[in-house]
Amino acid sequence: MAIGMQVFIYKAINSNGLVIRGEVMAMDAGGAESILREKGYLIKTINNKRRIWEFKKRVNQDDFIQFITEFIALIRAGLTVTEVLGQCSDRPANPYLSNVLKASLKAINSGVPLSAAMALFPDVFDTVIISTIRTGESAGDLASPLEKYRVYLERRNNLRNKVVQALVYPLFILAAMTIILSVLFVFVMPRFVTLYSDFNAELPVPTRVIIFIVSHMGVIIPTAAVAVIAVYAALKAAGRSLQFKLFLDDIKLGLPLFGGIIAPLEIAGLSRTLFTLLSGGMTLAEALITAKESVKNSRFLKRLDSVIAKIYSGTGFALAAAEENLMPPTAIKLLEAGESSGMMDTMLGEIASYYEQIAENRITSLMTIIEPALIFFTGILVGGVIIAMYLPIFKLAEIVK
Repeated sequence: MAIGMQVFIYKAINSNGLVIRGEVMAMDAGGAESILREKGYLIKTINNKRRIWEFKKRVNQDDFIQFITEFIALIRAGLTVTEVLGQCSDRPANPYLSNVLKASLKAINSGVPLSAAMALFPDVFDTVIISTIRTGESAGDLASPLEKYRVYLERRNNLRNKVVQALVYPLFILAAMTIILSVLFVFVMPRFVTLYSDFNAELPVPTRVIIFIVSHMGVIIPTAAVAVIAVYAALKAAGRSLQFKLFLDDIKLGLPLFGGIIAPLEIAGLSRTLFTLLSGGMTLAEALITAKESVKNSRFLKRLDSVIAKIYSGTGFALAAAEENLMPPTAIKLLEAGESSGMMDTMLGEIASYYEQIAENRITSLMTIIEPALIFFTGILVGGVIIAMYLPIFKLAEIVK
């Protein structure tokens, strides 16, 4: 199979109205659809054969940043692209990235430019690096735009790591609480149920609730599991609807505390991407289209689409962003200054740094609230269960006295 070619499984209706199934090789899903349409088929479904049974492979961000750093250093040392890829492709610690780089090298040796070779592997190379390299190829300088891309990756990775680190402790507390409650309900509480079954006296309400839960664990756990799966499946199905995505993302943005983190993260990510692309030599309109990949919130994405449409109709970026509420007034003022001075990339870099700092500060503040709140909640829940089971014993001791 030629480099970059993929196998697609399809279900279609032929010119005789018969449902047929088969396989077709193409560079991507769009190419596969074109081949089938040329045959006169009405496509029902088409899927990548590899992705049906393989888990999606991911490249560790730290390894990828290291590769970019090595690539820049070797290019500046005067090596050709093929020589650089030949050296960088030897990565025993990351065989998947190594194979992708070797495949890219084969594509380049067959006459394909570096940007097109990388575009064959969208699960490794995003549209930002492909656009960055394409700009560098046009200018005859790969090192400078890639250096800006490396900084972009490092800033994005650092911010993501801080978000992950902030979530580790709360998740640890929740996991510990789940384990403790599971041990109590599975191993400890059944003994209390057996003990209290011989009591003739009426048990306290909290104790009866706990006993009911323990006695019906065989029904409650499967029911809860089915309910969780059903809710997940329903959300997954509804998530295909743009309106539902907008609804959910609006809820996220409106959440107290958490909503105040999502907005600056989106603004910082978009601004950092635009700064990287513009400083690499790309036009604003092209950079905005490429930067759409960095936007995760569908509400922001819809606003960005409207901004792009207005820019193509002749409206300035700052005015379009203000009209569509893409960025807050502080950022809009910086955009206006960038447009008037011709330093849009610099202003976007300032906006990115400013909102990255805001996001970091809000994450830190949120964790100072959540951590003690989780500890308190865990103590109340676990302590409440234990007290509920010991209440009859306390009551019995009072009767004996």
